[in-house]
Amino acid sequence: MRALVPLFAVLGLAAWLVLRLGAGREGLGDGSATPAVGDADPASRPQVALLSAPVVEEATPDGSPARRAAVVARNEPVAGRVEVAGGRPLADQPVVVAHVHRTGVARLHSRRIEAPVARDGSFAFEVPAGTRSVSLELESLVLVLANEVEVLPGRRDVVLRPEVHAAVRGWAHRPGRLALGPSTCEEEPIHVSCGESRLDADPGGSFLFTVAVGTPLVIEAETTVGEPDSEPSRASARLALPALQPGEIREVDLFLEPWIGLRGVVLDTAGSPVAGAAVIVVPKGEQRLREGPDDFRTGSDGRFVLTPLPPDAWELRVRAAGRFSASKTLVLPREGYEELRFVLAAPALVRGRVLRPDGGPCAGARVLDVNSGPCFAGGPTNEGSRASGLQLIVDERWESTPESSFLPADADGRFAIEVDATRAKLTATGMSFAPSTPLGLELRPGQVMDGIVLWLRPGCRLRGRVLDEDGRPVLGSMRFASADGIEVLLFLHEGEFESSQLPPGRGRIEYPTEGTRGGLEGSLEFELDPERETVVELRLRGKRPW
Repeated sequence: MRALVPLFAVLGLAAWLVLRLGAGREGLGDGSATPAVGDADPASRPQVALLSAPVVEEATPDGSPARRAAVVARNEPVAGRVEVAGGRPLADQPVVVAHVHRTGVARLHSRRIEAPVARDGSFAFEVPAGTRSVSLELESLVLVLANEVEVLPGRRDVVLRPEVHAAVRGWAHRPGRLALGPSTCEEEPIHVSCGESRLDADPGGSFLFTVAVGTPLVIEAETTVGEPDSEPSRASARLALPALQPGEIREVDLFLEPWIGLRGVVLDTAGSPVAGAAVIVVPKGEQRLREGPDDFRTGSDGRFVLTPLPPDAWELRVRAAGRFSASKTLVLPREGYEELRFVLAAPALVRGRVLRPDGGPCAGARVLDVNSGPCFAGGPTNEGSRASGLQLIVDERWESTPESSFLPADADGRFAIEVDATRAKLTATGMSFAPSTPLGLELRPGQVMDGIVLWLRPGCRLRGRVLDEDGRPVLGSMRFASADGIEVLLFLHEGEFESSQLPPGRGRIEYPTEGTRGGLEGSLEFELDPERETVVELRLRGKRPW
C-alpha cells in the first residue's frame, strides 16, 4: 500500500496541471487579437497584446507542377517552303521530318518532329528552346532531297528544292487467289524487283518503288523455294512499263503464275522412240534477253523432262542425227501441262557442186548451212598462232548435227548435204578463197534437191587494231559481217587482229559480239578489195567494266 502512494501523487499532479491549462485557454480564447469576454471584471485582468503568428510556406521541390507552372515554356519557330522544279503541283502528301539536335544529346537520339507540307508547299513547326540546330529531311513518294538540310532555330525562310522522281505502287497476287492475305500456313515471301532495287512485298502483297523518270521500267515478282537466287522460282510475274513522267505515281497489279517443267517424247515417223535427241530451249517474248537453260537429251525411251521455266513464250527445238528437226513455240504456263510430242522425219538432201572463181571444181571444199550452227572464225584462235584463214567453229549445242552437214566435196567438187530444217542458207569455203554467197533454200522433210552450184570468191585480207578511249588495246573478240550475210568471229590479241578469205565488198566490224555485255562498244564500216590489204582502227566508246 505504501508503494502506491508515490504513484497516486504523480497522477494527482498531472490532473492539476491539466485543469490549469484548460483555464488558461479559456482566458486567451482562440488565440486571435480579440480578448475573450467573461463574467469577471475586465479591470481586474492585465492587458495582453496579441501578435499574428507568421505564415510558414511549405517548401516546393524543383520540377513539381507548382514550380513548372511558374516557368513559361519558350519554343522557337522553323518555317519555309518546298519548291518543285517547273512549278509542278505536289503529287502526294510530303512530310518534312526535323531532327532536333541539343547540346549533350547524340544525334542518333535527337528528337524527331514531323510537319506536313501544305498544298502551296509551305511548312512550319516549333522546336524547344536550347536547340542547337535542326536537320531537315523530306518523306515523299516522288520528291527526293539529295542531302539533309541543316538550319538554325528561328529560321522562317527555309527553302527545300528536291529532285522530282516517279513512283510505282503495286500489289502482288499469288497463283490461285485474287490477292494475298493471311494464311494458316507459312508462305514463302514474294520478292519484287524494279531495276537494281529489290524488296519483299508485305503480307498484304503491296510494294512501293521510287523510280527515275524517262526510263522504261521492268517490274518482276517471284517466290523462291529456298534462299533468293539459289533455287528455281516456283511462281513469277513480269511487267514492262513505259517511262513515267516527273511526279507520276503508277499503280499496278502483278499476278504470279507457276513455273512449269515441260515433259515430252520424241519419236520417228514409225512411232519408235528416238534416243539421244537434243532438246534446245530458246527464250522468246519478254524472256528473249535471258539465257535459256542447258540443253537436254532424250532417254532410251525417247522421253525428256525439262527444269521449270517461268511464264512466257518459249521455243523448243528438237534435233537428232539423220533426222529432220522439229520445233514448237509454247506460252507458259497455260500450254505446258500436257505431254509434248515431237515426230522427227527423214532429213532433206541437197546435192550440187562447188566451183573456184575460175570455174574449176574445188576438191575438198566444205559446204555448210550457216543457219544450223557452224560458223566461221578468222585470224589466229590461239596465242602465238600465225594462221589467219577462216576456220569452222561448231557450237557445243549443235553436236547432234550429222557429219554430212559439213563433209568435204569430192575431187569433182560434188557434195551432198543433209539439211534438217525448213529454211537453210548454204555456203561453201575452200582453199584460200572467200566463202560463196549464201544461198537460201526452202525445204521439206525427205525432199531431195539437185543442181545447186556454189561459187567461191577471191579472198580479201583485213588487218587492224581495237583501242579504248584512252588508246589502250582491247581484249576479247568481235564480229565481222559482210553485206551478203557471211559472219566471222575475229579474235583480238593485244588489241590487234588479222584475217584473210573475207568476201569482197562492203563489210562491218562490231564490238562486242552479240550477247556480250560490257562498258565498251563501237562499230566501223569499210570496203574490202581482193587486190589490196585493208587496214583499220576501231576506237571504242564507254568505260571498261574491269
